[in-house]
Amino acid sequence: VSAFRAITTLNQVLKQCTMQIPQFTLVDKPDIENRGIMIDVSNGKLPEKEELQKLIDFMSEIKYNQLHLYIDDVVFAYPDFLESVKELSVYCKERCIELVPNHNYFEQDKKNFSNTISYCESNYIGIGYTEINEEAYTKFLLEIDELSKKYGKQTLFRDDKFILNPETMKKLPRDIIPLERGDEPDSTILESRVKFLAEEGFDFYVCPETSGWQNENTVENQLEYAVYGKKYKALGYLLTEQGNGWHTKSPAISLVPYVYGGGISWGVDENADVADAIELVNDLERL
Repeated sequence: VSAFRAITTLNQVLKQCTMQIPQFTLVDKPDIENRGIMIDVSNGKLPEKEELQKLIDFMSEIKYNQLHLYIDDVVFAYPDFLESVKELSVYCKERCIELVPNHNYFEQDKKNFSNTISYCESNYIGIGYTEINEEAYTKFLLEIDELSKKYGKQTLFRDDKFILNPETMKKLPRDIIPLERGDEPDSTILESRVKFLAEEGFDFYVCPETSGWQNENTVENQLEYAVYGKKYKALGYLLTEQGNGWHTKSPAISLVPYVYGGGISWGVDENADVADAIELVNDLERL
């Protein structure tokens, strides 16, 4: 993997050269270990396999190493969906990207959950169900974590339910991984939540949104999550592409956030300038 990343970096340098290649020494490593994009393949647009492969190739060029698929029961109605997931997992692995299923799941979906786990080689399995109360969600989370461990997986979960009740969070086992997700406009609140996770001994992901379905706080939101992710030693940076409102906008709207997220999750200090990224997002929105 290290050699693959080194070659990727070298190719990025060569693309910026014109007449000759300069002599240089390159020292390059990521600020955050896991750098991913989550796309929603259950609400709104369902990408063709070829489109997902193009996205994976693109992600590989900008040094992402995880693709999370947000799925729920609707996709299991499609013929050969699980076989497609298996093929996609292999395609990702060939490009040093880990395919991570993120299941919007509850009690009635245990069969689909188990099937999804068995078709992916990832060490992680994510869950995203939050439309229940805190007590029920905690019980559900612990049951799913037990099931995940039977397959040798670590559980990733959205921590939305525990934002306002840290005492419940403190009762959770430390080998499950919170996904600190959202578009929090108040950076002091965001930092306090990330700091809490670090102080409690959780490995965690920071998860900004592309906001492609609404185009609000897109770039600024990404930068704050990257800054606090580096400061508090996040395990992962996951840029989420939600299907809210059936997300009818062109996929091109998300390209700038994807590139910017890849840059700041690899090296936030070197790639933090937001002005050009904001201008590009606004230009795409006007198209």
